[in-house]
Amino acid sequence: MEKYSEMDISTMIERLDELQNSQRITEAIDLQKELIERREDIIPFLKLSKKDSSFLTFFSAFFIPECDKDFLKLMKKELFEVINSMDLTEHVDLLLVESLTHKGVFTEELNKKLFEKQTHIQYFYNYSNMNKYILSDYLNKLSSLLKT
Repeated sequence: MEKYSEMDISTMIERLDELQNSQRITEAIDLQKELIERREDIIPFLKLSKKDSSFLTFFSAFFIPECDKDFLKLMKKELFEVINSMDLTEHVDLLLVESLTHKGVFTEELNKKLFEKQTHIQYFYNYSNMNKYILSDYLNKLSSLLKT
């Protein structure tokens, strides 16, 4: 077992990404606990908008549920950079929204953002040459979040 407390935060986040990519979830969760204990110290190093969908999926499924509301509020800028994007293929923006909704944070802001996305995607669906299947899939997932 590695001594995570001796690693710098940037290295810890890179290692978390490596562990989750190699499906070493137990080790990733151990490292995640160490990162969560460091709280606001990790925020400048997260750079969620630059992470791939695999990392963001792990982050949504494992990291966010372990964070308290106050810590999530400190991460708001990082989280909303991803949420404000539209990932029409892998839906990581919607995964983050779902995880945050389950935690009961940013509820009004998230609903507003989802309605904005719905309007925007519906416009593309109706008036663009974009792939209707991809747009429809995204709209369906978005609509299911609005119902919760």
